[in-house]
Amino acid sequence: MCDCEDNYPEFYTHETPKANKQHNCCECKSIISKGEKYHRHSGKWDSGVSSFKVCNNCQEIADELLDCWCFTELYEELSNSDLISLVEDEDNPEHWEVDPCLEIVKINDKNNITVRLKKPVEVAACR
Repeated sequence: MCDCEDNYPEFYTHETPKANKQHNCCECKSIISKGEKYHRHSGKWDSGVSSFKVCNNCQEIADELLDCWCFTELYEELSNSDLISLVEDEDNPEHWEVDPCLEIVKINDKNNITVRLKKPVEVAACR
């Protein structure tokens, strides 16, 4: 599904710190507020040392629904997996179909979608 298996980091860490200041999730661009826990993935890839801040919602989606994803490409990976798709509909240009495990949180002005897992998460039951 993704090409991450060809781009393993030389070293890698995954931490869940509390934010000392406001950040933006590298996936959905939502705000990670000061004091909120988030996921920080750091490592050295071919392109150099990088660090990615991921909100809890995006991390949970990736953990539950994807075998692999490349940082900053979560929603592309979800689209490629048919978990979310934009349906061509002239009457409703923002008509998205989402997997039964997901619900739409927002659609921004560039017609990008943000989703979250439905609660409680019973991934096997909703497929």
